[in-house]
Amino acid sequence: MCNHMNSEGKNREENKKRATAKGISSYAGYATPNIIPSVSEWRGAEGEFTLNEHSRIVVDANYQHELADKAQAFQSDLHDLSGQSFSVVTAMSPSPGDIFLSLGAENAALGNEGYTIDIGDAVVISANQATGTFFGTRSILQMLQVDSENKQIGKGFITDYPQWENRGLLLDVGRMFMPITFLRDMVKQMSYFKMNDLQIHISDNAMSFDSEKWLEAQAGFDWRARPIPV
Repeated sequence: MCNHMNSEGKNREENKKRATAKGISSYAGYATPNIIPSVSEWRGAEGEFTLNEHSRIVVDANYQHELADKAQAFQSDLHDLSGQSFSVVTAMSPSPGDIFLSLGAENAALGNEGYTIDIGDAVVISANQATGTFFGTRSILQMLQVDSENKQIGKGFITDYPQWENRGLLLDVGRMFMPITFLRDMVKQMSYFKMNDLQIHISDNAMSFDSEKWLEAQAGFDWRARPIPV
């Protein structure tokens, strides 16, 4: 626990320094987007980006292998949100109305999970690693969700990276049964908030070791007051 807290404190201080150095704030233009957790930096611009019937999810051809599954997940989630089906294609650059997924941000401040989003006539999400690009799609989904028609977001530029390395959730399924469908939904919800660590407490008692001492110790915690057979 102490090591975990020390790690969090170190991450917090490092990111504060980075934030101060980069002048993180909201700039003139479109209002800071409602994203949870809040983005590290937003530079607002005038106007809106709008999805239309010609919009596509475009995977940078240079990173097709790394981003193909991220694009498919984004396509599915975007359909669930908007009711529209957007094709996934591979190209070197986007057209107006497209959402472009890329890597090669070459920005050390982003780390492995940070990303940038350039929202203009097209949306360009870039990161150092595929996880960062995926988290960028989560921000786009949140921004679209607050629009009444789920198709319009304000133009601007986002730079975002996590303040803490470990961002997790613990579920105690040993004391209260949770179906696998619930756990899958929970993982999806966690991704929206860019959480990266799911701990599942499976059982206190249903663990067997070939040891008489273990069975004696286990019996003290077993509500049935007897060891579980090996």
